[in-house]
Amino acid sequence: MLKPSAWLARIREVGSAFLAVLRAEFSTTLQEIGESGRGLMRAALFFTITIALGFWTVGLLVYFLVELLAQHLPRWGAVGIVFGLFLVATIVFALISVRRVRSIETPIAILDRRFRNHAAWWQQRVAGTLANDGLEAASEEPDEWNE
Repeated sequence: MLKPSAWLARIREVGSAFLAVLRAEFSTTLQEIGESGRGLMRAALFFTITIALGFWTVGLLVYFLVELLAQHLPRWGAVGIVFGLFLVATIVFALISVRRVRSIETPIAILDRRFRNHAAWWQQRVAGTLANDGLEAASEEPDEWNE
C-alpha cells in the first residue's frame, strides 16, 4: 500500500504529464494552423492570378468578337453589337444575382426560426401532456424533427 506522500507524488506526476500533453497538443495545433494559413495564402494568390487571367481573357474575347463581326459589318456596328450583347448578359446575370441574394436567409433569421420551431414543439409537447393529465399529446412533431 502506498503512503499518502507517494499518492501525492503520483498525482503530481499525472498532473505534470497531463500538462505536458496539453502543451504538446497546443503547439502542434498552432503549427498546423500556421501551415494551413500559409496554404490558404498560396491558394489566394493562385485565385487572384486566375481572376486576372480570366479578366484579360474576356477582354480578348470581346476583341475577337468585334474583329469577327467587323469582317461583315462596319467596325462601329460590330462594336455596338458586341457591346449590346455584353450589356444584356450583364443585366440578366445582375437580375439573377439579386434574386439569389434576396432568397438567402440570414444566420440570425435561421436561428430565430429554428428556436421558435423548437420552442413551439416543446410548448405543444409539454402543454399537451399537462393538459391531458399524462395522456398522449394530440400534437404531432414538426416535419423538421422527423428528418
